[in-house]
Amino acid sequence: MKQTEEHLKSLIKYDEVSKTGALDPPVIQKEQIPQIIYCHNFEKAIEKRDRAMERYNEKVRTLKEKVEGLESEVNHLTKEIKKRADGSFVGDLMGNTLRGTKPGFFDNAETHNKKAAKYNAILDVVRRLEDQRERAMDRYNDTLEKHNEAVAEANEKLEELTAEALLVIDDDMVSVMDKACKVIQKLSKGQQPGDLLPATESAFLLLKLGPILEDHIDGNSQRRDFKNSLAEVAGMMVELCSNPQL
Repeated sequence: MKQTEEHLKSLIKYDEVSKTGALDPPVIQKEQIPQIIYCHNFEKAIEKRDRAMERYNEKVRTLKEKVEGLESEVNHLTKEIKKRADGSFVGDLMGNTLRGTKPGFFDNAETHNKKAAKYNAILDVVRRLEDQRERAMDRYNDTLEKHNEAVAEANEKLEELTAEALLVIDDDMVSVMDKACKVIQKLSKGQQPGDLLPATESAFLLLKLGPILEDHIDGNSQRRDFKNSLAEVAGMMVELCSNPQL
């Protein structure tokens, strides 16, 4: 109901929690908890993680651009070599290819010498291009290896920082349960009869959240605080349900 959502607006994702089953609570991963409660500590930790990852991501981006540039260079050189070595119909006719300038068996001496000179000139260009391509391939393979290492390093760091960020969700879960518990206390002790219904629904929502969240709390002190708050909510739920004004 709207009143309950308003009272818990900065604590839980009302729509998500409302549709979860009380008797069959969903099994979620710890990283999915921010989908059902507001995790302010976790959000700050993720922002810190993302800032720390900028250096790693920039290194990956820079190396990727170098790899793509070298790949383009290798492809261009291969195309230039192919154009002169393998030739084409037009290239052969114009005498711009090895095939088109190769001396023929029936060529006279002058024609043979001209063709041979042009053939050797093109062959020299092809060999220089092949040398350039080989050096470019060496740089490409070296840069690709560095890129892959940078990607692996970035992924490892991302996993490490995300794991660290997930630890603070324990504090978020405790904080949400504690603050929501105080909201229920205030509503249940209020003078307005209309406060009892949102107090009861709030308690019901928290009791549904309890088993979903508790298993993901790693810290012993946080788990103890969480269970104490949840026990308070359960006690208030019993009182609310026995209230004749409800």
